[in-house]
Amino acid sequence: MSILVAYASKHGATRQLAERLGETLRAAGRDAGVRPIEAAGDPAGYDAYVIGSAVYLGSWRKEATAFVRRHRAVLAGRPVWLFSSGPLGDPPHPTEEHAVEVAEVAAATTAREHRLFTGLLARP
Repeated sequence: MSILVAYASKHGATRQLAERLGETLRAAGRDAGVRPIEAAGDPAGYDAYVIGSAVYLGSWRKEATAFVRRHRAVLAGRPVWLFSSGPLGDPPHPTEEHAVEVAEVAAATTAREHRLFTGLLARP
C-alpha cells in the first residue's frame, strides 16, 4: 500500500509532524511518501492519504483546503486521515472555526479520523 503524507506548513512544525508520520509508516512496512502539499501532485497514484495543515487564525492553510477541493473525488474513494497542528489557545484547543473547517474537509474526503497536534515534536 502506498501512502501520501501531504502537509501545509508555515514555520516547519507541520512538516516535522508529517515527516515523523512518514517514518512511523515506513517502520511499519508501508510505502509512504512525504510531500509539501504544493508539491504533492496528482494523488491518484496512492492507495491512502494522510493530509495535514498548520492552523492559523482558526483555519487550515489555503493550499491544504485547495488541494482537498481539487482532488475531492480521488480522496473520497480511498482511506484518508487528517491532522492539524498549531497552538490554538491557552491551553491549546480547537477553535469553532477550525472544527467547522475540519468537519467540511473530513466530509469531502470521508476521512476516517482527525488528530490535533500542538507545537513541535521532540526527538528522542
